[in-house]
Amino acid sequence: MNAESKIGASLPPIYCISHFFENPKTGGEKYNYEAVRHLKKRGFDTRVLVDRLMPKFIKGRRFLLYNFFYILKFLDARRIVLFTTDYMHPRLYLFLLYLKLFKDCRIFVLVHHLRHHEIENRILRFLDMRLEAIFLMCADVLIAISKNTKSEINQLTRRDNKNISLVYPGLDQIGFETTLRQESDKFNLLFVGDCVKRKGVEYLIESLASLNREDVRLHVVGRRDRDPAYSQYLNKLIRKKGIQGKVFFHGRVDGVGKQKFFRNSHVFVLPSLWEGYGMVVAEAMSYGLPVIATKVGAIPELVKDKVNGILVPPEDAQSLSDAISYLIENPSARRDYARKSRLLSQDFNDWLHTGEQLVKIFEENIGGRKPR
Repeated sequence: MNAESKIGASLPPIYCISHFFENPKTGGEKYNYEAVRHLKKRGFDTRVLVDRLMPKFIKGRRFLLYNFFYILKFLDARRIVLFTTDYMHPRLYLFLLYLKLFKDCRIFVLVHHLRHHEIENRILRFLDMRLEAIFLMCADVLIAISKNTKSEINQLTRRDNKNISLVYPGLDQIGFETTLRQESDKFNLLFVGDCVKRKGVEYLIESLASLNREDVRLHVVGRRDRDPAYSQYLNKLIRKKGIQGKVFFHGRVDGVGKQKFFRNSHVFVLPSLWEGYGMVVAEAMSYGLPVIATKVGAIPELVKDKVNGILVPPEDAQSLSDAISYLIENPSARRDYARKSRLLSQDFNDWLHTGEQLVKIFEENIGGRKPR
């Protein structure tokens, strides 16, 4: 056993509960995967529990059954260390209450962003916010991925900021020249993300229609099956605006395929209504892309207005259109923003640094040691 593996040898196992783990696709899934990978690398006995291990009748949105499944699973357990994410709050809030009341446990919760923002119905949003608060208050250790998320946790739970750790996501640094784009008679806008209402794709489509330029193309890279009704609405909107030949949906693309989109685009656009961090923005910056994004959540922690991109209000198609038009008509500003995006991205965490920060938090909070 080497020195690194000895660190976690005498400690209880860490149970990581998530809806999904292997082959991460989204930024949040990548963060969860790297967290577990680094814990295992440092010798922690980390055991991953995911939805596919559960009985079929419990999967999906049967949240009460989901909670009771884990209560029964850990009924005879003694000392427990649990690691989960805020995404799991409706499925695990009763389980966490059970652990706090009846078990010797340490609960770590990684918070990407608070989820109640995504619910449109006011009553349901209020109820979900209360469940989210209970879930977070059960945690012994909270880890936020941005300053904005840390501030939101503080407001929701009234916890001292000192009890909330901040660990930014990592970024795979690009090892080649990114600021040179292929010559093309088309101006390529790129959006990467799932086609769901929170991402604000409809406003991007409306902004493209109001531009009324034949040389602009929008490439949408991401899943369309998470919200089929919203995807159908986007199709209808495109037909209504008469821009069928200007918007291209490519589905989820990974690896070299995604690299090509980043390298062959002129501007990255993210019109989200809310973002806990915006890992795809950091990725676009690492490819030397100027960014147009909404001034919401943690995006201003990445995009500096009039430095490496343009920040616009959410749900404002005209402001998006104006920003796109400005970067089309001002290539020198576009090149300057691109260069600064690349420079700023070099200060972001890599996954090794992020992993080491997370491991340190676990070391300090398991086994009786207090944070330094």
